[in-house]
Amino acid sequence: MKAGEGVALIVVTAAAVLLPGAARRLAVPVAVVEILFGVVIGRSGLGLGGIEDGEVVRSLGDLGFALFLFVAGMEIEVSKLTRRGPRALALPLACAIFTLVVAFLGASALGWSPWLGLAVGATSVPLMAAVLRELGIARAPLAQLMLTLAGVGELVTIVVLAAFEVSVHAVGGSSAQMVVPTLRALVPVAATVAGAVVLRTLVWWYPGPFSRLVAVDDPQELGMRAGLALMALFVGLAALGGIEPLLGAFVAGLLVSYVLADRHALEHKLASMAYGFFVPIFFIQVGMRVNIVPGALLADLPLVLSMLGLMALARVPAGIILVSTGQRTRDATAAALLLSAPLTLVIAVVDLGARAGAIPARTQAAAITVAILASVLYPALARRLLKSGRTLPAAEHAA
Repeated sequence: MKAGEGVALIVVTAAAVLLPGAARRLAVPVAVVEILFGVVIGRSGLGLGGIEDGEVVRSLGDLGFALFLFVAGMEIEVSKLTRRGPRALALPLACAIFTLVVAFLGASALGWSPWLGLAVGATSVPLMAAVLRELGIARAPLAQLMLTLAGVGELVTIVVLAAFEVSVHAVGGSSAQMVVPTLRALVPVAATVAGAVVLRTLVWWYPGPFSRLVAVDDPQELGMRAGLALMALFVGLAALGGIEPLLGAFVAGLLVSYVLADRHALEHKLASMAYGFFVPIFFIQVGMRVNIVPGALLADLPLVLSMLGLMALARVPAGIILVSTGQRTRDATAAALLLSAPLTLVIAVVDLGARAGAIPARTQAAAITVAILASVLYPALARRLLKSGRTLPAAEHAA
C-alpha cells in the first residue's frame, strides 16, 4: 500500500464514523454529507481521490456499491407484491411507468442522454423510508402505500437500467451482432428464474436447514456467509452476461427476498454491515471522483435547475393517480415529493452511466448536485405537508 493510499484510507474510514453525527445536526440525509465530504477531500478539493492514491478506497467503494444494491433488493417485499396479484400492482406499476415516460420525454425534448432521463425518473426506497420512520408513520396505511410505490418503482428502474447496460454492449452492431449480447444477458436472467424455483422448492421441503440462515443468533453466521456468497455468484453471472456486474448484486437481493420470507434478522445484519461501513465509503468515494469546477458548475446551472424541475414534474402523474384513488391532495403531493428524491439510485445510475461512457464527468457532477439538492428540498417540503395535514396523528393511531 502506498503512503497516499494509507492517508486516504484513514481519512475516509474516520469520516464514515463521524459524519452521521454531523448529518443529524444539519438535519440532512447522511448520504448527502458523505458525498459532500468526498468532494472536499477528492479531486475537487484536497486531491486524495487521485488515481495513484485511491485504489484501496475505490475497491472498498465498489464493495459498498454492491452491498447497497444487494440490501436494496432484499428490502423489496417480493412475496407480498406477488401475492397481491396484478390488480394490486397496477397502481404502483402505472406510477413508475408514467414517471419514467415523462422523464424520458423531457430528457429527449431537452437533448439529454437517456441515462439522464433514467436518473431523473428513478425511484428509490431508502430516503423515503428514512423520512417516514423519522415522522413515526412507517406503519400507517399511507406510508405503506408510499413504500409500495417506491419499491415497485425501484424494481422497474433497475430493470430499465439493466436494459441500458445490454444496449451499451449491443449498440453499433448489426442485428446478428446484437443477438450475442442479448443471449449473454439472458444468463443471469435464467439463473435467477432457476434459482428462485429451486431454492423456493428446497425451502418448502427442507425448512430446517434454511431456518439457520435467518437465525438471530448463529455463532458461525451461516446466513451472512450464504448471502454474501450468493451476491458474489450473481455479480459473476452478470459479468458473464455482459452487463454491469454490480447489478447482479441487486438480483441476488431480490432472490433472497423472494426465497426467505422470514429474512428480517439476516437483512438487519447485512444492512448493518453495509450501511455501517461500506456504503458510506461508496458515497464518499463518489464525491472524491467528482471534479467540480466552479465556473463549469455555474455554466451548468440551467442543466441543474432543469433536472431539478423535471424530477418533480415526472412525479405529477403519480400524484394525479393517487388523488384519483381517493387519497387527499395534500397526501398525494407529499408522496410525489418523496418520490422525487431518489438520492441513492440517482447516484447509482449516474455512476454506471459514467462508467459506460454515456455521461461525461462535467454532466456527472451536475447530476450529483441535482441529487443532493432534491434529497434536501423535496423531503423537507413533504415533511411539512405531512405534519400540517394532520397525517401524523392519524398515522400514529393507525400504527
